[in-house]
Amino acid sequence: PWEIGRPQPFIELLESRGALGPSVLDIGCGTGENAIFLASRGHEVVGVDFSIRAVALARAKAKMREADVTFEMRNALELDGL
Repeated sequence: PWEIGRPQPFIELLESRGALGPSVLDIGCGTGENAIFLASRGHEVVGVDFSIRAVALARAKAKMREADVTFEMRNALELDGL
């Protein structure tokens, strides 16, 4: 139900206004739409999610779209090393 097939409109708005830095950590990235969008706009992006299925789908999408994004299965409360 959280999959809308595109980046969240608010993320698009923030990016269009230059409100995001060059590096983005997408916590709870789901299937990667926000992360892939931001990478396509030149941001260095790491997406993390606790769901192995979501991360697998995000990696597959990124590969298909030739997006340079790192996706990791991680607990959002344990982000040491990122």
